[in-house]
Amino acid sequence: MTSPDVNGRLADRSPLQVLGWTPRLPLKATMIGAVVVLVPCAEGPERVTRQGHIRLTVSAQRTLGIVAGDPLFVAASVHDDQLTIYPMWVVDAALTALHQCTATGHGS
Repeated sequence: MTSPDVNGRLADRSPLQVLGWTPRLPLKATMIGAVVVLVPCAEGPERVTRQGHIRLTVSAQRTLGIVAGDPLFVAASVHDDQLTIYPMWVVDAALTALHQCTATGHGS
């Protein structure tokens, strides 16, 4: 869990450390539904900051309705070498749907 500051910088660097991503690593950000997926890409327009942080673009923040201080769930996939950023409203919706399926006996 982390949150962006007023400039979109994510506070927690530990997911990047798990992936071994270093400062200035070029990245490609893709919006898939309501999540942001980041992967290393030599021609990527985004970069890990000099201080080793991820910065969400203003466009991504607006599209997802994210403002400074909003909680975000960040998942690092070592196998895929990618970082996925979920707004909490997406996590809440997924967990609510899972709970409803489990409560009605439709989940396995």
